[in-house]
Amino acid sequence: MKDRYLDFVNSPFGASVARSIGLPQPEVLRRHVQGRGEFDGIAPLERDRRLRCSNRC
Repeated sequence: MKDRYLDFVNSPFGASVARSIGLPQPEVLRRHVQGRGEFDGIAPLERDRRLRCSNRC
C-alpha cells in the first residue's frame, strides 16, 4: 500500500510546502520481509539483574 502523504512530503515540492505550513515530516517505517530479522543490532530480550541482549554484549 502506498502512502501518498509520505511520498508527497518527501518530494522536493512537497517538502518545501510541508515546511512552510508546519506539517510534520513522517518517518519511513520498515515493512516486514520474510526471512529478515526484526532488529538490526542489539535488542533486549528480557529484563533481569543484567540486561541480556540478542547480540553478544
